[in-house]
Amino acid sequence: MREKGRISNKEYQGLFGVSKPTASRELDSLVRKGILERVGVTRRGTYYVLKGSNVS
Repeated sequence: MREKGRISNKEYQGLFGVSKPTASRELDSLVRKGILERVGVTRRGTYYVLKGSNVS
């Protein structure tokens, strides 16, 4: 996230060596805790940014 300012589910899976369901669950948890914001509504177009950042 520091390099690109955002992360996709697929990138998260690769970085942390987790399955797609685990990545989704963990990313959703970070969204609920107010750490990340979800951007986009489609599966392929969805990515996550730090809450309050101006990345698009």
